[in-house]
Amino acid sequence: MAGPGLRVAMLRHASPARGDAHVDVLIEPPAGVAARGGLRAADGSAGLWTLRLGLPGGDPAGWRGGEVLTGVELAPHRRRYLAYQGPVDGAFDEPGRRGPGRAGRGSVRRLDGGVAWAARWGASRVELGVWLAGSGGWRWRLDRLAGTGEGVGVGARWRLGVVRGDGR
Repeated sequence: MAGPGLRVAMLRHASPARGDAHVDVLIEPPAGVAARGGLRAADGSAGLWTLRLGLPGGDPAGWRGGEVLTGVELAPHRRRYLAYQGPVDGAFDEPGRRGPGRAGRGSVRRLDGGVAWAARWGASRVELGVWLAGSGGWRWRLDRLAGTGEGVGVGARWRLGVVRGDGR
């Protein structure tokens, strides 16, 4: 797979206010995709393509290969989350900017992270070779499920197929 590696992080997001925990998969999109798709984080910066997976299946520590998971596309997340762990309540806001709706968003803990190479990045299919520091090489195929719209879409449902690979 050609091109520079794309950063990837997998975060366990615990949200006591919502009463749940899930895994946020954060993928740095290729430069052309980010520009075309309008992937902007809440602060206006170039955002990360983000997918929410359920637990326990979304935790890569339990993957053996052959998993098929379903996730929901979230709003693009800030790139700072590639390396961040801790409370989510306005973690990156300027002092005094913690407005309504910011409290009770829980905390994130890094499960794994690494780099990916895109073989294909389309509106309805994404194919990646992924190398995660804690669990090795994988091939990911993400398919948008029927009836969930076209293009970048918060709330769209995706199927993630995971197989062992060399990460390239």
